[in-house]
Amino acid sequence: MANIELRAIFGTYLALNQRNQLTGEAGMDDYNANIRLLIQVTKDLIDVADKGQGECKDENCMSLYGLAKDSGYRIRAAAEREFAAHDAKHAVNA
Repeated sequence: MANIELRAIFGTYLALNQRNQLTGEAGMDDYNANIRLLIQVTKDLIDVADKGQGECKDENCMSLYGLAKDSGYRIRAAAEREFAAHDAKHAVNA
């Protein structure tokens, strides 16, 4: 079950990345495109961890999902800070 969820997460990432390549979003015009992708992946990771915790039946699994959830929140927070820093820098340079 977890493998299916992980495939869905990476499928989302790959689809968004392919769209960005086709539209040119990842180029100089939109330097936050990869950060947006990272934020989406972390949201998906947190969703999978939430679902896993709800279905978990042993402590080791619960620890794994807790680690995934904590990591997702930390990575997402760092990505959101970087996104805001890029926007602030871009506003000053504009």
